[in-house]
Amino acid sequence: MMKGLRQISVLTAVILGLFFVMLGLWAIDIGVSGMVNGLSVTNGWDWGTRTPIQQYHIGLWLVGIGTLLSVVSSIFGIVEWKKE
Repeated sequence: MMKGLRQISVLTAVILGLFFVMLGLWAIDIGVSGMVNGLSVTNGWDWGTRTPIQQYHIGLWLVGIGTLLSVVSSIFGIVEWKKE
């Protein structure tokens, strides 16, 4: 078994990565809905207005970063587990 702090760190990184993936998929959904309906994307207070294409690409970046974070932390956890 990995030591307690390392185990918690790996688990936290995996959960954070999955959160980024879910947030990115949500952003992609909002961006595609805006592109299909021809709307701008805003947060409700008009200071965060962006085009649906920008929202879509933000979602793609979040999914990519979240996937990379989850994979790297999972590989780190497996390597540490195999050492013991």
